[in-house]
Amino acid sequence: MAHMKQRVAITLKLPQLQNLIKRDPASYKEEFLMQKRHFDSELEIFKLRPTKESDRFTELVTFMSHVGVCYKDECSLLPTSIMELLETHANILHTDVRAKLLQSLIMLRNKGMLDPLILIKLSFKLFSVTDKTLRSSLVEYIFNDIKTINHQKQNDKLNRSIQAFLFSVVEEDTTITARKTVEILCELYRRKIWTDARTVNMIGKACLSPSTRVTVAAVNFFLGIENKMHEDEEEEKASGDKTPADVNYHSHSKKTKKRARVVQKQIEHNAKLRRDSQKESSTTTPLFPAIQMLHDPQSLAEKLFKKLRQSGERFEVKLLLMNFVSRLIGCHKLLLLSFYSFLQRYLTSHQQDITLILAYLIQGCHELIPPEDLLPIVKAIAYNFITERCTNESIAVGINAVREIIARSPALLREPGMGDFVQDLAMYGRKTHKSVMIAAHGMVNLVRELYPTLLKKGDRGKHHNPNAQPFEYGQRPVADGVEGVELLEAYERGEIELNSDDEVVWNEDKDEEEEEEEEEEEEEVDGEEGSDDEEEEEVDGESEGEWVSVSDGEEGEEESDDEDGEGEDDEEEDEDESSDREDGEGNGDDEDAPHRANQRSKDPNAVRGRLDARRMLTDSDFSLLEKLRAAQAARSLDPRHRSKKSAQIIDSSAALKRKRDADEENDQDAVLVDYAVEPGSLAPSSRGEKASKIDRIMHMLDGRKEKRFEHEGHKGGLTDKEKLRLKNFVMVRKGKRSVSGKIRKSNSQTRHDKRESKEIMGRDKRKRRRT
Repeated sequence: MAHMKQRVAITLKLPQLQNLIKRDPASYKEEFLMQKRHFDSELEIFKLRPTKESDRFTELVTFMSHVGVCYKDECSLLPTSIMELLETHANILHTDVRAKLLQSLIMLRNKGMLDPLILIKLSFKLFSVTDKTLRSSLVEYIFNDIKTINHQKQNDKLNRSIQAFLFSVVEEDTTITARKTVEILCELYRRKIWTDARTVNMIGKACLSPSTRVTVAAVNFFLGIENKMHEDEEEEKASGDKTPADVNYHSHSKKTKKRARVVQKQIEHNAKLRRDSQKESSTTTPLFPAIQMLHDPQSLAEKLFKKLRQSGERFEVKLLLMNFVSRLIGCHKLLLLSFYSFLQRYLTSHQQDITLILAYLIQGCHELIPPEDLLPIVKAIAYNFITERCTNESIAVGINAVREIIARSPALLREPGMGDFVQDLAMYGRKTHKSVMIAAHGMVNLVRELYPTLLKKGDRGKHHNPNAQPFEYGQRPVADGVEGVELLEAYERGEIELNSDDEVVWNEDKDEEEEEEEEEEEEEVDGEEGSDDEEEEEVDGESEGEWVSVSDGEEGEEESDDEDGEGEDDEEEDEDESSDREDGEGNGDDEDAPHRANQRSKDPNAVRGRLDARRMLTDSDFSLLEKLRAAQAARSLDPRHRSKKSAQIIDSSAALKRKRDADEENDQDAVLVDYAVEPGSLAPSSRGEKASKIDRIMHMLDGRKEKRFEHEGHKGGLTDKEKLRLKNFVMVRKGKRSVSGKIRKSNSQTRHDKRESKEIMGRDKRKRRRT
């Protein structure tokens, strides 16, 4: 009888009964049915007064959700009854009761008693409840549930059903539900759970939402999701231990239990790293930037631009829309010509955030835009920024902006009047202000690569390509073979070799060195056989072996001048040709130079003779070709190798080198895409500017805080004199008079000594006296 009373007492407590039922469901079925009847009755009572808090009812709900999986037939209607209660009375329920009901439904979902799509739909309905804690719990549940569904593999069928529901929410709803939907979609993409085009286009649809907060959240996703994902990867690499452990099996040492545990842990760590690497290699799919997966970017850009023109929102929101529209135009090479005239109204030097607006303008420029539509933009920048009435910072920003626009649309240089404009910009390189000078030099370097004949002779550079011209609008270069294959042919002919250090060496450089050595030896021999007279040796060296009378100095100078003139015939001819090209520039005599070059390159016999036309290039050939290209680019910077012979072997273009350097920078930092412009790149350079007095003082005060300027103190203990001073007087009274006298001094005697002592000046006064 006592045992029965103890059993009844235990079963009346729900946590103990829950534990017993999970261990043996069949033995405690009667007790469960009794509690189920209690739950049904409490549910009916609670429906009559849903605003009141009921502890007994919440305990029964928690109990039924825990043990319902053990009696699925009896609890088949449990999820439905709880969901009906939430749908009907969600807004008036007590906060604790509502949280308990949601936790019970999540538990039933985790145990497989509730369909995930049904609970997700209910969760989005509950977003309308004004409860921040509930909303954060719902967002966390939805994210974790979708993550669990796609943990092992992608469940495409369920994903499509959930995405279809979310698409309807984003398209129709404008309340907090749509904003939370966009937040969940962005987080799923960031965690690489949903990275398909369907998810990206759902967020793109949210950019057109009437709600400003929804639009801002969706636009920020496209503008910054790559940076966030890159930061997550860097944090994961920094936090996670990805290096395999060096397992020490203690083959020749004593084996203890602790050592065995350490070895086992290291083995498991290495096995986990191998599994993770295999999983990443098997499941990794190429992830493109989100903005590139939009299905209809032209329509989206047009609708967003219409929204921007009609918008009455804050200026920050307008800047955000400008950024996204310009990035769409630059990424997908769209044509939205009215966008440039819209931005032209903001191009004034006193405009707020003008650097951002110029960066967005540059983002939207590409080679498919007609130059006549970009020319008014360039003129507006020139009139409002690059004038003498503007500050040096404004001039530098304007020149940098013009340079970036021309770099993205080189056909602008063919427009009438651009020659005078470019030469005017080049004149700013003589200004004393560093920012303006650097910006002007950058502009000159760009035009020197694209269209050097627009510049004056002094600005073209010593080794420019006189035939370089930008392509006309609509004209595109066509590759007829592998770029730089001539390098590979020269390597096979033996003109280029690889030394023992795997460095590229040109044989013609060796020949030139040998010729120089032979010439030096011949000069030494001629010097030994020549006259001992110093004056005759000097004349001999100047006239290269011809005897000249010392008395006839003027005639010798004339003859040497004539010989120098004969040696410079080629240079004069080159200058005449360049001047002829300059004279014929206005008449368009040299406009067909690129066409003639293309015709020569398309010669059938020349194409058949190329190496890439004779055989298939292997991976080793391409790796060697890349190495030869890099070596040739470095060699082209050396003025000693800028000869016609080397130019016949390889056509080393500075523009190609610039593009290759840009590609290398993009490889190092994959976040920075080529169609995005950093506003800081347009800002005036701070290099060489003199710091203000306040900045210098602050820098000086910060430097004083460094440890290397602090006093290190005495090292090595106390000296004997210091120890004697610290000893008791009784111990040193029979010692030296100098020590005992200092200890026996009275206060008055000490003050007298200070008054009569010699004043210490200067550096000695700052010395630290050790006591």
